[in-house]
This record gives sequence, C-alpha cells and structure tokens, in this order.
Amino acid sequence: MLNLTIRHYRAFTAVADLGSFTAGARLCCVTTSALSQMIKDMEAQLGFALFERRPRAVGLTRSGAAFLPHALRVLAEHNAAEQAVAGIRDGKHGLVRMPQQGRHYYEMVLRFLQRELAAEAPPATVSSASGTE
Repeated sequence: MLNLTIRHYRAFTAVADLGSFTAGARLCCVTTSALSQMIKDMEAQLGFALFERRPRAVGLTRSGAAFLPHALRVLAEHNAAEQAVAGIRDGKHGLVRMPQQGRHYYEMVLRFLQRELAAEAPPATVSSASGTE
C-alpha cells in the first residue's frame, strides 16, 4: 500500500516541471536534500525510478512520465477539496433539495433560484429528491 503525501506529489511535479532538484526544492520551500529524500522515498514506494539524474539536469524516466498525469490529477483533486473546505467553512456553499412535484414546478423553482439567488447566495447544488425531506 502506498503512503504518499501531498508533499511527495508536489515535490515530484515540481522537479518534473522545473527539471532540477534545486529549483524544485526552492519551489517547495525545502532543502535540496529533503526534496531528494522525498523523491527517493516516493520511488521506493512506487517500485520504479521517476527521474534520470544527470550532472546538470534531471529528466523523467518512462515510468515517471507515465505516472506524472496521475500525480497532477491527485494534486488537482486535492486543490479542489481545499477550495470546497474553505467554501464550506466560510459559508459559501449550499445545497438545495426539492421534492419532485412535477416538471413545471421544478422548472419554475429552478428558474427562480438561478435568477434571484445567483448573485446573492453562495454556490449551491440543486437536485430533485423523490419524496419530501
């Protein structure tokens, strides 16, 4: 089982993007040796090398290149979760549930929500439910 943290993914994508452990460490606000250790730990857990290390540059291995889109997706999902948490914490998130009362009723309420509440209310998810809640 993998035990990779967001810091691992950030370190990996930083080095992949910048082509340098030193620049990646600067971006991640860690020392080069700490970043190097994170990458070594990540490679040990994954079971393959992520980078080809050369004297003045670093490049992705085939395995590293294949893994990169997955790492980017993990970070994107993490960022989306952070934004959702901030919105919930700040009261900028809502959920509207409506019982199914027929298409005309549903469309009328949906238009009202879109027109009247969009500018004033926090982002909301509107869904229909079977039965009243």
